[in-house]
Amino acid sequence: MENNKILLISDNSEITQAFIEKLVLLRKFDELAILTDLEFCENVQNYSPSVVFLVESVDREITVQNIDLIKKSYENVSIIMIPLEKNYDFILSMYDRGVCDYIFSDTHPAEVLVKTINAIKLNNQAVLA
Repeated sequence: MENNKILLISDNSEITQAFIEKLVLLRKFDELAILTDLEFCENVQNYSPSVVFLVESVDREITVQNIDLIKKSYENVSIIMIPLEKNYDFILSMYDRGVCDYIFSDTHPAEVLVKTINAIKLNNQAVLA
């Protein structure tokens, strides 16, 4: 098994903490990096994630810019959006930008695990194609 690198981009400390608590089901060899929006923009070249969890920024334009930077900087990476609210029009627009899935901050840990593994499998299939 290879080490999977999971990147969480978040400026919301409450969502970050809730997300970390949900990752107790990840395998011990998986790695997690947590960056703020600014840290991500300044250090994008220092990471090669398998999956990116992107917490929606209060300024949605920053969220859009982050998605564009992720898509430009990394090949075969899945983006899972964590929206601040259940605004399905916004979520659908993020799918159009390249997000492959979404969770909410109150999503059950098992569902977070399943979505993470599915995103990694999706990336592996893209590499093999």
